[in-house]
Amino acid sequence: VLTGQLLIPTDLNYNISDSKNQYINIRPYFVLLPANKKDIINSISFIQDHSLEISIFSTGHSTSGRSEGMYNNSFQINFANNKKIQLIEYESNQYAVKVETGANFGIIYSFVDEISFSNSSSDSYLIAGGDCGTVGLAGYSMGGGEPVLLRYLGLG
Repeated sequence: VLTGQLLIPTDLNYNISDSKNQYINIRPYFVLLPANKKDIINSISFIQDHSLEISIFSTGHSTSGRSEGMYNNSFQINFANNKKIQLIEYESNQYAVKVETGANFGIIYSFVDEISFSNSSSDSYLIAGGDCGTVGLAGYSMGGGEPVLLRYLGLG
C-alpha cells in the first residue's frame, strides 16, 4: 500500500521525472513520489520482487542521466517534491541545516542567506556546496560538482 503518488507515462504529473540534461531521453515506467518512509520501503520490496531496475531522482542534475535510470522502463523513486529545510540547534548556539534531498543548492543558499540577513546578531552562516543552483545535495555529497567555497576557503 502506497500513500504517495505512483505515476506512469500517461499521467499529467509524469514530467516531474524529467532530467535537466536535454541530451538524455531515458524514461522510467514507474515514478513514485513518496509520502513517507513506508512508501520507500514498500516500493523497494516491489522492485526486488519483480527484478526491476531502480533509479533515485533528487533534483535531476545528472550529466550522465543516472537519476533517470540507465534503461527505459525502470522504477524511479522521485524526491523532487521533498524540499524541506530546517535550521536545527544541536548544541547551545551551534546550528546545522537539515535538508531533504529534493532541495537544490539554489534553494539551500537562499534559505541560509535569509537566516544570515534576518539574524539580529553579527553572526552569518556559510554552507559548503555546489556552485550551480540546480545541483542537489544528494549528488554533491557523493562526489559530484565543485564547491562554491573551494577557491576561497578550500571547503567542499
